[in-house]
Amino acid sequence: MVSEFGASSPEGILVTFLAYRTPILSISLSFLRRSMLVLGSFALLFAMTANAQTAKFIEAQTRVPSSSLNGPSRLAVDSRRNVYISDTQSNRVLKESWSSDGSYTETVVASAGLSFPFGVAVDPTGSVYIVDNGNLRILKETPSGGGYVETQVSTSPLSNPTGLAVDSHGNLYIADTGNARVLKETPSSGSYIETVVSSIGFNQVMGIAVDSIGNIFLSDIGSQTISKETFSSGTYAQSVVPTSGLNAPYDIAVDAGGTLYISDFGNHRIVEETPCNTGYTQSILPSYDLQGVLGLALDSDRDVFLADARARVIWQESAGGANLGPI
Repeated sequence: MVSEFGASSPEGILVTFLAYRTPILSISLSFLRRSMLVLGSFALLFAMTANAQTAKFIEAQTRVPSSSLNGPSRLAVDSRRNVYISDTQSNRVLKESWSSDGSYTETVVASAGLSFPFGVAVDPTGSVYIVDNGNLRILKETPSGGGYVETQVSTSPLSNPTGLAVDSHGNLYIADTGNARVLKETPSSGSYIETVVSSIGFNQVMGIAVDSIGNIFLSDIGSQTISKETFSSGTYAQSVVPTSGLNAPYDIAVDAGGTLYISDFGNHRIVEETPCNTGYTQSILPSYDLQGVLGLALDSDRDVFLADARARVIWQESAGGANLGPI
């Protein structure tokens, strides 16, 4: 498959790679244009002009400084507000270390041997986990002496792994997209014990988040749904989170209060689902000029960080304040 951007362009590389890695995304672009299937959103929406947004902003949107990003796809934020960026087309993962004056210092967590890094997560000890999509493996980068020591997380054979999350106990959750399943890797004696969380009804699960009590939330771009795996007595019960109008929900995050944040890629917006007595109340996170958000993450203050692959920037939406226009 050759994208309209040209095979050597950044967008073309991303489209071509995803078409190769994900069979459903290999449908021709002409067919995608006719049918507007959201599974072609990488190719289709990189070619679109971002929809105008006229919402009255009640949040402050700023840009996280970073060097020459090339298709940033996923993010993680640790307890110190450091931001980790999967800079996919540059085949590297960056760390933007936050300072109290609001500035960031950039370092490279990993780059050697990476091929199309996608999902990224960080545990309470500062270890960074990376979905090395092109090599079909999960890497762990353990802080050591000002750098990192790299090891590979042992898993059963993966097929197009994408999303990644880690909980407060160090359990790792993997969206094994090509195998239509979600894996849980539980640390045990220096290795991991693997279990299958679920594989029922999945189409193209790309995003994964875990709340403080072990419930798992999954975004599926094939079925345009958000599902919840409720943890109880060592097992999971699956349900669907009610949503409206999603178009290629590529990633998901959950805050301490249970509110969900969804990168609604095809609609150039971030959707919030706030728990209420009857389920969830849907609203839109005020934001400016989103062009292609593939990943999002939260910090402890509920600031939302967005990886806009098309604009090649990282946005920070801070609760409170006002946004009067472009940065």
